[in-house]
Amino acid sequence: MFVRMRNLWRYPSWLYRTPAEKFPDTSSDTLRVLARLHAVRNELGERSVANNLGALYTLPHPLAAKTYALFLDQNPNHLGHWADKPPQQGATIRLEYEVIRAMTDLYGATGKHLTGYITSGATEGNIFSVWLGKTYLSRFSPPEKIRVLMTSLTHYSVRKAADICGVQSDIVGIHTPTWAMDPDSFLETARRLHKKGITGILLPLTLGYTSTGTSDDIAVISQAVTRLQKELPRLRIFVWIDAATQGLVTPFLSDFRPFRDPNIQTIVVDFHKYGLVPYSAGILLYRRAMQTLIERPIEYLRETDATLSGSRPGARYENYDEYVKRLKAIEDIATNKKGVSESFAIQAGREVRVIVNPEALTDDEAIRLSAEIRDEIKEKVTYPGTVTVTIIRELRHSEVAK
Repeated sequence: MFVRMRNLWRYPSWLYRTPAEKFPDTSSDTLRVLARLHAVRNELGERSVANNLGALYTLPHPLAAKTYALFLDQNPNHLGHWADKPPQQGATIRLEYEVIRAMTDLYGATGKHLTGYITSGATEGNIFSVWLGKTYLSRFSPPEKIRVLMTSLTHYSVRKAADICGVQSDIVGIHTPTWAMDPDSFLETARRLHKKGITGILLPLTLGYTSTGTSDDIAVISQAVTRLQKELPRLRIFVWIDAATQGLVTPFLSDFRPFRDPNIQTIVVDFHKYGLVPYSAGILLYRRAMQTLIERPIEYLRETDATLSGSRPGARYENYDEYVKRLKAIEDIATNKKGVSESFAIQAGREVRVIVNPEALTDDEAIRLSAEIRDEIKEKVTYPGTVTVTIIRELRHSEVAK
């Protein structure tokens, strides 16, 4: 009886028995609408979904969810491209501009050289990259002479993008020890296609394959690209990075500055995987010199647009800003402590790894330092769940026997 009564409350279907497949003949009663939404929310709460990093599915940060809801009733629309200069308009448009600039800085570049916009995710970013790349390559090659080269593990959205943009695709082999694009297979495939008359190649490199977690060796493949373009002067190659999975993690673990490589033209990143923001959310950054290739005027608005989606919801941009600020705040707290050499906020800010100078701190002092950092994070940073503070104190010494 208890279970039956509970289910009647959680799923009050008796209030909305009209089949949902039929268009209503009259306006819907507010109570019936709320009852249906109440049931759907309870159904969502009972799903057996792992909200963890391995599942690529995280619940939003409470502040992100609150921020998103805060702007919904205003329904801000971001039509156009706002990354090039401080916008005259304020509000959420200003927030998008600040997020683009902050992420540009995270990847070691400047607004002078990069532009971009907030996307619905990496699928949109990949479609945009194929569109931009094809437009660029079409200046040198007819469309039928352009190919997309990808691995069997490349995200399906790249194949979708190729279909949408009318570009054929070919598969490059996988290097099985690393489960990444095989550089030799890439060279062989590109040379074979060039012999058949192909003079333009669109090349997506993956930073974190969805099915394996492995990544293409961007530096090695880029060297192969440079080698090919010197060897085959008529061949042009447009390269971008699909960093949907690891694009928010890698900059905090290594000196990841992709645009120092002149071969890299765009990068696409998801925020809804590890960024603790509501679905769907991503970012696209690309070289500013490419913008004129796809920017078009909106005559009836006296504006221009260089995006794929056109109108975009403005309610989500504050979430990205909070994410970047949260990671930086955690790292700054640790780095400013005496004896700390480096610190890295990882797992979307769920852990901070602190490397200390073994000559500056003893083991006991390192233990006390972890408690100090923990307490300061609790006091100054808003975060979901827990933050693990890991202190790394390592002393290495070697002698050479001759």
